[in-house]
Amino acid sequence: PFRTDDLVNNNEVGSNEDKNSVPLLWMNHLNNFDVEWPLDTFSKPQRIEKVESSANLLVPVQNYVLLKRFSAKEQKQRLIASVLTKNEFKQYTHIGLEITKS
Repeated sequence: PFRTDDLVNNNEVGSNEDKNSVPLLWMNHLNNFDVEWPLDTFSKPQRIEKVESSANLLVPVQNYVLLKRFSAKEQKQRLIASVLTKNEFKQYTHIGLEITKS
């Protein structure tokens, strides 16, 4: 279960994108110093509706350093930093951030 259940846009990314939906980033999109969106082999929704009820999940598109505090036990790193630049998402005003509940 995740916070965006009622707000996700399940349309395929890149096909007929809705003007009212924006990218939804999961921790899977964060890699070493980079944000990869969309992912071709990702089963979860990658877009979220930009409506009043989703406002608490959206942030304005700006330059951010995103930290992922989860990693596989095999990895030496426990923190992964990814840089999100406003130029990467310049066609959007906001992006969604999803954190899975534990």
